Amino acid sequence: MFYLDPQTLKRYTLGTPFTYNGLYYSSPLANHETFTDLGFTQVIVERRPDSRYYTVTGPDNNGKYNKTPRDLTELKKGFVAEQKRTAWSLLNSSDWYVTRKAEMGADIPPVTLEYRAAVRTACGLRDAEISACATLDQLETLMNASAEIYDNEEEKFIINPAALAPWPTPPD
Repeated sequence: MFYLDPQTLKRYTLGTPFTYNGLYYSSPLANHETFTDLGFTQVIVERRPDSRYYTVTGPDNNGKYNKTPRDLTELKKGFVAEQKRTAWSLLNSSDWYVTRKAEMGADIPPVTLEYRAAVRTACGLRDAEISACATLDQLETLMNASAEIYDNEEEKFIINPAALAPWPTPPD
């Protein structure tokens, strides 16, 4: 929020000292009452668009942002790469089993093999979900969806079907 002087189009903010028409206004006087008495217009700034999906400028004097959509193909590539980095990170903690098997022939616990397969499957599903987005709005909705939602009928949290496939839980 800011206050706009309609004559000069200068912006003023609450609590910030300022000089106007040769008079100094201290922090306590930089309040709603003073600004409205001076004839300034209160401007409520709209929610800023997510800069991951848009090039954003503003806000303008009406509290609005200008947004230019980023390239959908490039965004999808970046989000897919992010999924692969997450999968690598999840697999990294059990890589020593694979190294031990290669070097010494020792068995990898089945629960670890299952987990590693589940990570790869989840990564593939997440990549496919991202790649299937035909519009920027679909991609933004998918990437911002909560992993869980509250089911009022069941009175518990459930996996959100509109979100990316969940990552598996590592074995104990």
